[in-house]
Order: sequence, then structure tokens, then C-alpha cells
Amino acid sequence: MMKTTYQYVPVTDRPDRLSILADRCLEHVLRQMENKAESSSEDHRIRVVFSVDVLAYFFKLLHKSGALDSGPLTQLMEAISKNFVTKGLGQNFISPYSLTTKYKQVVQGTARTVRALLAKMLKQLDDEFELI
Repeated sequence: MMKTTYQYVPVTDRPDRLSILADRCLEHVLRQMENKAESSSEDHRIRVVFSVDVLAYFFKLLHKSGALDSGPLTQLMEAISKNFVTKGLGQNFISPYSLTTKYKQVVQGTARTVRALLAKMLKQLDDEFELI
């Protein structure tokens, strides 16, 4: 057993000040914990104004054109499903299975929508940099 020669001597003229400081510290810590809990419940996913079909095909074009170094398709689908929200989903998550199906089975209407989106993007690029 360790012997110590130090004995705690309470300071009797400062208990109120110490109590006030302890209360302030506790309030500060509780406020920080509350703020952290509120901020972690926020949805930080990227909101897009088009459907899951369009999102899947857009990423398929990025992947097939070499713009993504995404590894296996399942990892790409997981990442998209966790990080994007499409119109009509609300707070729900995109199903990676549904996303994979839409990635593999593109319909002509989806291709037209993506083409229109890409045309708007090209026009925006041309306007910003006066390329045409």
C-alpha cells in the first residue's frame, strides 16, 4: 500500500464559487452533448430532383466512361444508396438492390431524361466559359 503525506484541506471561503463553476461546466457539457445529438440526426445525404432510374443511369454513364474509380459494382451501389435522396423518397433510403436493377436495365425514357440533363449541363458549361 502506498503512503502519502499529502492531506486534502478544503478551502472553506470558496465553496460557493466552486459550486458555481461546476454548474457552469456541467451546463456547458450538457449543451454540447445536446447540440451534437441534434447535428448527428440531420440528414446529410445529397438531394437530387430526379428519380432513382435517372440516378442509376447517370452513375452508369460516369462508370462506363471512366469518370469513376469505384471498384466492384456492389460498393458503388451501396455508396449511392447511402449518400443520395431522390424525389419522392422522403427520409427513406434507396434500396441497393433496386438501384442495381435500374443500373442494369435502363429504359429509353430514362436515357432521354439523362440526355436532357447532360445537355443542360453542357449548356451551363458553355455559358460559364463561353466555349461556343
